[in-house]
Amino acid sequence: FTTALLAGLGHCIGMCGGIVLAYSAQTAKKQISYFKEVAYHLSYNMGRVSSYTVLGALFGLLGQTIAFTPMLKGIFFIVVSLFMILTGLSLIINLKIIPSLSWSIADYAWYKKSFARLIGNQSISSLYLLGVLNGLIPCGLVYSFALISASTASAFWGAIVMFIFGVATIPSLFFLASLTKFLQKTAWRKIMMILASLLVLGYGISTLYKGYLFLTNSDKMMMH
Repeated sequence: FTTALLAGLGHCIGMCGGIVLAYSAQTAKKQISYFKEVAYHLSYNMGRVSSYTVLGALFGLLGQTIAFTPMLKGIFFIVVSLFMILTGLSLIINLKIIPSLSWSIADYAWYKKSFARLIGNQSISSLYLLGVLNGLIPCGLVYSFALISASTASAFWGAIVMFIFGVATIPSLFFLASLTKFLQKTAWRKIMMILASLLVLGYGISTLYKGYLFLTNSDKMMMH
């Protein structure tokens, strides 16, 4: 939760802030009540959280499917940890390895058309669906938490990991309109990203060690 909260302030503002400001500008024209505006923001963010939770379950299920023996579990953890470490480093020093491996659903025409239609519709349901689409856009931060979900080797716990990630990124986007100048300060965002990246690296190193233990002492690890 702490990792996602810090990264939300350092990364999500830049990555998704434009979308939030775009639909906020549209709702501002309607002069709606404060409570309805809050409902709009919550609907959009719940859409993101829904997508992340489903992705977490899928990655957790993938981890469970692959790691069905102690040796394969150890190898899987080591592979996941290396990608996690690369992702953590890419968040700090902007490595080009992770972006070059990415596949983005946002490149498809149907996605772009759906996105444009939903952002202009301005209803509770359309903003929820907008959040769902936004949650499918890949980025380094999503990759790192998806890998953590995979390392749980459980659909349930994978979903929980991504659910926590989604919830923890809500505050930075929810209060973007009033805090945008403060949160956009380069020095502040850089500090938050470094802290979050170090925590992601910590997850990667601990997962690497777990993989090593499965390979060298599988019986004890399975009993544990």
